[in-house]
Amino acid sequence: MKLKLFENRYQGYVFIYQLLLLAYEINPTIFPKELTLIYLFPLILIERKFIMQNTKILILFSALTLISGLLFFIRDYYANGTLILHFFSLFFIVQCYYHGHIGTKIHKVLIIIYCLFVFIQLARGIDANFILTNRSRNMVSLYLMIFVMFYYIEDYRRNGKIKLWPGLVSMLISLLMIGRGGIIASGLLLFSVSSLKYYFENKIKRLKLIVGSLLLVVALMIFFGSYFIEFMGHSLERFNKMGTVSTQRAFIFHEYMRLLTFDFKNFMFGFPLDDYVFKLFDLNLHNSYLSLHYFLGGFGLIVIFLIFKCLFTRGMLLYRCLLLVLLVRGVSDQIFFFSFNDVIIFYLIFLILKPRPLSVVYK
Repeated sequence: MKLKLFENRYQGYVFIYQLLLLAYEINPTIFPKELTLIYLFPLILIERKFIMQNTKILILFSALTLISGLLFFIRDYYANGTLILHFFSLFFIVQCYYHGHIGTKIHKVLIIIYCLFVFIQLARGIDANFILTNRSRNMVSLYLMIFVMFYYIEDYRRNGKIKLWPGLVSMLISLLMIGRGGIIASGLLLFSVSSLKYYFENKIKRLKLIVGSLLLVVALMIFFGSYFIEFMGHSLERFNKMGTVSTQRAFIFHEYMRLLTFDFKNFMFGFPLDDYVFKLFDLNLHNSYLSLHYFLGGFGLIVIFLIFKCLFTRGMLLYRCLLLVLLVRGVSDQIFFFSFNDVIIFYLIFLILKPRPLSVVYK
């Protein structure tokens, strides 16, 4: 029996895109992000008809591209020129996910590849902060969590199922990385999917879920009790030493807000990151929402409006929970708005605001 990884060409597009992105995250020096853009550009030209399948997605990304181009000419110091290509590439991948019937198989492969890489690095004695080049320990757990969320979305869209193992794997890696933001987000993810799985199941399956969870905990304590307690203590030590709030992040946030309220022009169009605070921290705002304002100024409220509309839309409980976890994770690091990670944010936005049945598959 032949094992077929791709059921349609869009799965192939997405899989190669995710592999290129993963290579970039592992070592941006050897695999620069420009490789991903070079890969996507000819696909966008080839798949012109496919791109036009959803005019609402096209309108949103066209508007973001137009605003980026406009602000590029208004501001003196601005990185928005590259966003024109960036939005166009994001737009294509979001369309592939939304219309292309991607499925779980490629994401399961990506989770396995990434976990093997992390475990091999740890076995070699590599410090968690150096597993990814120029990335902190928090980023290691983040990228796995995004792969896990894609798996949850595709499994639910295609099969109507919620499995616990991806959330457990994400939680394990987060604990191994000892990153506070990753532990909080992965814990929230695991709690969300566990609660929803319990909510959607019948009484017999609910009872099995509770009994199975209790037996697992008891087995862990009996056979690995001392190691488990030591492992948990080691994983949570940064909370004990540093608490949940970073002094550096709070300092950057307060300085940004001070500059933001100083001048209406700053609020409307953003401002150059030439303040000493941002130079001190290598222009890393450590907050995705400050990054959103930096790139789009007051126009970023368009994205915020869409997000709030999603959170208060009835139904779509799984998608809304996943979006909420991502939003919480974005508070402590500059990981969204705008980066390649935004694909999952916009994918969830369109799934919530305009649910699409999978009866039509583009092959």
